[in-house]
Amino acid sequence: MAHLNGDTKLDPSTEVGQTAFLYETKLVTTNEWIRENITDDFFGKTKRYFVGLFPIFSWIYRYNLTWAIGGMPSASTFDL
Repeated sequence: MAHLNGDTKLDPSTEVGQTAFLYETKLVTTNEWIRENITDDFFGKTKRYFVGLFPIFSWIYRYNLTWAIGGMPSASTFDL
């Protein structure tokens, strides 16, 4: 097994021409994982997640209200 640096190892089972799978040899505790993934900018990450899931949140506050009111009749007839 070839060491790339102190904490990362190369998987020896990869064939020639394939990308090797890297994995961490250092165990990560629950507290470390929470500190790195949850508490570090949690609200920013949550906001980015929901904007990615529902892109309307990124532009709806800038949408022209006149266009929204004009689009209501067409949206309601399309639903029928």
